[in-house]
Amino acid sequence: MLRDNLYHIQGCTVREDGFSFEVALEPDSVIYKAHFPGHPITPGVCLVQTAVELLGIHMESEYKLAGSQNIKFTSPVVPVSGKLYTFTFCSIRYKDKGLSAKVLVTSADVVHAKMMLSLIQ
Repeated sequence: MLRDNLYHIQGCTVREDGFSFEVALEPDSVIYKAHFPGHPITPGVCLVQTAVELLGIHMESEYKLAGSQNIKFTSPVVPVSGKLYTFTFCSIRYKDKGLSAKVLVTSADVVHAKMMLSLIQ
Protein backbone atom coordinates (compact mmCIF):
# COMPACT_ATOMS: atom_id res chain seq x y z
CA MET A 1 0.00 0.00 0.00
CA LEU A 2 1.11 3.51 -0.77
CA ARG A 3 -1.00 5.08 1.98
CA ASP A 4 1.18 6.58 4.70
CA ASN A 5 4.27 5.90 2.55
CA LEU A 6 3.63 8.00 -0.55
CA TYR A 7 0.56 9.95 0.55
CA HIS A 8 -1.53 10.87 3.58
CA ILE A 9 -5.29 11.45 3.49
CA GLN A 10 -6.19 14.97 4.58
CA GLY A 11 -9.96 14.77 4.06
CA CYS A 12 -12.88 13.17 2.26
CA THR A 13 -16.00 14.79 0.80
CA VAL A 14 -19.10 12.86 -0.27
CA ARG A 15 -21.42 14.35 -2.87
CA GLU A 16 -24.53 13.12 -4.60
CA ASP A 17 -22.59 12.24 -7.76
CA GLY A 18 -19.51 10.73 -6.09
CA PHE A 19 -16.80 11.54 -3.59
CA SER A 20 -13.31 12.99 -3.35
CA PHE A 21 -10.22 12.63 -1.20
CA GLU A 22 -7.66 15.32 -0.55
CA VAL A 23 -4.18 13.89 -0.15
CA ALA A 24 -0.78 15.29 0.72
CA LEU A 25 2.20 13.63 -0.89
CA GLU A 26 5.21 12.59 1.18
CA PRO A 27 8.23 14.35 -0.40
CA ASP A 28 10.63 12.06 1.50
CA SER A 29 9.10 8.86 0.09
CA VAL A 30 11.64 6.38 -1.27
CA ILE A 31 9.78 6.49 -4.61
CA TYR A 32 10.95 10.06 -5.22
CA LYS A 33 14.57 9.15 -4.60
CA ALA A 34 14.44 7.15 -7.86
CA HIS A 35 11.83 9.16 -9.82
CA PHE A 36 13.66 11.61 -10.22
CA PRO A 37 16.38 12.70 -7.79
CA GLY A 38 16.41 16.48 -7.49
CA HIS A 39 13.24 16.86 -9.58
CA PRO A 40 10.69 14.41 -8.13
CA ILE A 41 7.57 13.53 -10.10
CA THR A 42 4.92 11.06 -9.00
CA PRO A 43 4.93 8.05 -11.35
CA GLY A 44 1.67 7.49 -13.21
CA VAL A 45 1.41 3.95 -11.89
CA CYS A 46 1.49 5.39 -8.35
CA LEU A 47 -1.40 7.74 -9.18
CA VAL A 48 -3.41 4.77 -10.46
CA GLN A 49 -2.59 2.69 -7.36
CA THR A 50 -3.49 5.60 -5.09
CA ALA A 51 -6.88 5.87 -6.84
CA VAL A 52 -7.45 2.11 -6.36
CA GLU A 53 -6.57 2.36 -2.66
CA LEU A 54 -8.76 5.42 -2.08
CA LEU A 55 -11.72 3.76 -3.77
CA GLY A 56 -11.24 0.74 -1.53
CA ILE A 57 -11.05 2.91 1.57
CA HIS A 58 -14.27 4.69 0.68
CA MET A 59 -16.09 1.47 -0.25
CA GLU A 60 -14.69 -0.32 2.82
CA SER A 61 -13.48 -3.20 0.68
CA GLU A 62 -10.20 -4.20 -0.90
CA TYR A 63 -10.06 -3.87 -4.68
CA LYS A 64 -7.53 -4.72 -7.37
CA LEU A 65 -7.14 -3.09 -10.74
CA ALA A 66 -8.85 -5.17 -13.43
CA GLY A 67 -8.42 -2.75 -16.30
CA SER A 68 -8.23 0.87 -17.38
CA GLN A 69 -9.32 3.03 -20.26
CA ASN A 70 -8.34 6.46 -21.45
CA ILE A 71 -5.71 7.22 -18.85
CA LYS A 72 -4.28 10.67 -19.53
CA PHE A 73 -1.54 12.34 -17.51
CA THR A 74 -1.77 16.03 -18.37
CA SER A 75 0.47 17.74 -15.82
CA PRO A 76 3.19 16.42 -13.47
CA VAL A 77 2.25 15.66 -9.88
CA VAL A 78 5.10 17.05 -7.81
CA PRO A 79 5.48 16.29 -4.10
CA VAL A 80 5.54 19.73 -2.48
CA SER A 81 5.09 20.09 1.29
CA GLY A 82 1.74 21.66 2.09
CA LYS A 83 0.25 21.12 -1.38
CA LEU A 84 -2.93 19.05 -1.60
CA TYR A 85 -4.07 16.95 -4.52
CA THR A 86 -7.72 15.98 -4.96
CA PHE A 87 -8.79 12.57 -6.28
CA THR A 88 -12.40 12.90 -7.43
CA PHE A 89 -14.44 9.78 -8.14
CA CYS A 90 -17.65 9.90 -10.22
CA SER A 91 -19.61 7.86 -12.78
CA ILE A 92 -19.36 4.86 -10.45
CA ARG A 93 -20.93 1.72 -11.93
CA TYR A 94 -21.26 -1.48 -9.95
CA LYS A 95 -20.65 -4.89 -11.54
CA ASP A 96 -20.74 -8.48 -10.23
CA LYS A 97 -17.69 -8.43 -7.96
CA GLY A 98 -16.36 -5.03 -8.82
CA LEU A 99 -16.97 -1.56 -10.13
CA SER A 100 -15.76 1.06 -12.56
CA ALA A 101 -15.20 4.73 -11.86
CA LYS A 102 -14.00 7.88 -13.53
CA VAL A 103 -11.17 9.53 -11.58
CA LEU A 104 -9.79 13.06 -11.84
CA VAL A 105 -6.60 14.12 -10.10
CA THR A 106 -6.45 17.88 -9.58
CA SER A 107 -4.81 20.63 -7.54
CA ALA A 108 -6.35 24.08 -7.42
CA ASP A 109 -7.56 24.54 -11.01
CA VAL A 110 -5.04 22.19 -12.67
CA VAL A 111 -6.08 18.76 -13.96
CA HIS A 112 -3.15 16.38 -13.57
CA ALA A 113 -4.76 13.10 -14.64
CA LYS A 114 -7.98 11.62 -15.97
CA MET A 115 -8.66 7.91 -15.85
CA MET A 116 -11.42 5.35 -16.13
CA LEU A 117 -10.67 2.35 -13.89
CA SER A 118 -12.27 -1.08 -13.59
CA LEU A 119 -11.75 -2.83 -10.24
CA ILE A 120 -12.50 -6.28 -8.83
CA GLN A 121 -12.59 -7.57 -5.27
